Amino acid sequence: MTPLDRSPISRAWFFMNKANECTVEQNFEFESYIEASIVFARSAILRMMRNHGYKKNKLFTEWFNSIIGNPSIKFTKKNRDDILKEKPLIIGQIISFSQPTHARSLYYFNIDDQENPLNPILTLIEHLAEIKRILKYADDNFIQ
Repeated sequence: MTPLDRSPISRAWFFMNKANECTVEQNFEFESYIEASIVFARSAILRMMRNHGYKKNKLFTEWFNSIIGNPSIKFTKKNRDDILKEKPLIIGQIISFSQPTHARSLYYFNIDDQENPLNPILTLIEHLAEIKRILKYADDNFIQ
């Protein structure tokens, strides 16, 4: 992945970085960039499946089915499907008397097992890094 790479995972990182830069006045942009990042992350997985022959390449299909429960795959699938088919991303907003400078300080995901609020940028970074690792593994181990 290069800075000018047009792959879906590069675009996912691009939109995550744009969200990270949003000021508190740019809440619409922040939410839009977060959603775009998730949609492109899921697109990267779908493209990997197509490129490596999911259901046609037995070894790839077995490997992918073994990781289908990966939290990053589940996160992007559920949220991308919701965003494109059902509703906007469910993301909490913090009401604060302090004056943060970035929108990321005013939002949270409530998705972990303990129902603790999670920073959306840090959560996205973790998922995007994991998806990038999965894509690299597939490219290194399965013929396209």
